Amino acid sequence: MKKILIILGLLVVFSTNSNAQTKEETITWLQQKLQKYLFYAESGEVKYVSVEVTECFITIKFALVNCGFYRSNEYYNQYYVIPTDGVQFEKYLHVMIKMKNDVCSIREKIYNRDERFTYNTVLSITLGEENLLERLNKAVTHLATFCPRKQEIF
Repeated sequence: MKKILIILGLLVVFSTNSNAQTKEETITWLQQKLQKYLFYAESGEVKYVSVEVTECFITIKFALVNCGFYRSNEYYNQYYVIPTDGVQFEKYLHVMIKMKNDVCSIREKIYNRDERFTYNTVLSITLGEENLLERLNKAVTHLATFCPRKQEIF
């Protein structure tokens, strides 16, 4: 009886682990979806959108020309560095990226202003697929499990 329970336990463990996406698959999926569906909602010309994903951070960069109040031929680089641990995508006017615990962990720089930390930011993501927000949240939560945790001394 003990052997049967051990074998059943191992089967359950292997069957649940076999369906999980790898870190690399999750990173690739997030990069593809964000690159495909991110857009800049304000007026102005977007020169590029760059999305970099690691197990700990999502970095989104825009290069803009003639944008908002700063209409000129200058480039305005804008970026967001979003931690994967504790982040959540929510439907708002566009899509709000918010820290679940309201900790100011999202680093952003907009136009020529100073860099700042905030607990939420609004980005424009086209919801071009069914359940995209739920799937983004699931992927980010899964990816955060691969981020090394700091060892606490006490």
